[in-house]
Amino acid sequence: MIQVNTMNNEEQHIEFKEQVVKYLAGEMTAQEKDIFEKKRASDPSLELVYQEYLKIWKSVDKLAGLGKYDLDAEWDQLSSKIDLSPARKSPKLLRNVLRIAAAILIGVSGVAGWYILSQGTNYEEVALLEKIETIDLSDGSKVTLNAGSSMKFAVDPSSSERKIILQGEAYFDVARDTLRPFVVEAGSTVIEVLGTSFNVRAYTETETVEVTVNSGLVAMGAKRGAGKQLILNPGNSGIYDKAKRSLNLISKADPNALAWKTRELVFSETSLAEVASVISHVYQVQLRVADSIASCPLTVSFSQQELSAVLNVIVNTLDLSMEREEGVIVLKGEGCE
Repeated sequence: MIQVNTMNNEEQHIEFKEQVVKYLAGEMTAQEKDIFEKKRASDPSLELVYQEYLKIWKSVDKLAGLGKYDLDAEWDQLSSKIDLSPARKSPKLLRNVLRIAAAILIGVSGVAGWYILSQGTNYEEVALLEKIETIDLSDGSKVTLNAGSSMKFAVDPSSSERKIILQGEAYFDVARDTLRPFVVEAGSTVIEVLGTSFNVRAYTETETVEVTVNSGLVAMGAKRGAGKQLILNPGNSGIYDKAKRSLNLISKADPNALAWKTRELVFSETSLAEVASVISHVYQVQLRVADSIASCPLTVSFSQQELSAVLNVIVNTLDLSMEREEGVIVLKGEGCE
């Protein structure tokens, strides 16, 4: 049995981020660019990192155009605090690295990990890199945004509604305001509430949009389906199938719908294939199980456990082996009766 080396994975991601900056700065040779692009194409998680850094890169000029941000001054302040090694003395590369750091630090408005993509009198748009963050809105609502997600939200207090446009996943704890409904546009769906708490999963690459209600009532409908609407109660989920353009009510929501936020996982006779899918999403890793054990059932629960502890319990419970293959954690075994 091989133990998962999370430190190595973290170091690999740090190295990749440095390569992203070098790539965007035009500091790579043709051979280095070819290797870098092949690495991106072979790993969806690395491609996600690249796309997020690309957004930051493009946002630098927007930040500078706002007037109140002096990126050059921020660069000078940051560079004065960093001991530059001889091996990293490319002025262009270092300047671009620090300009990205400045864009992140300036844009976060005190919340580490997200940055402002655009800002105006009517809305702001923020996106996360790799950390979960909770963002306080001006109306008293709170939005916990999952890693790799982004949202655009209205900031005009005179607006007749409080509007969010979400891409990815977020948990909403909405302050009640009977005069100004809280509206979330997520993919092909529209969710409307007055005051409640609920989770929305609306990734571009997934086949469905899923809403899970924790408290209050939520109305969920399709943008192109006038009159078609679900009313969701606490414990309910609404599923919108993008291909079929259909809405379905699930009376008993997936117990792990909020696990990415709470780190509370519950599996009851759940197939290992499904377990791996949930863990991959919650811990932002790539976990795969061999075909021989994919249907093996697992009954176990975890509360605020680190990934290594979760994997060790599964491995020891089912007498499995664990390996790492090109950045993917693979569970293997002889099967189950």
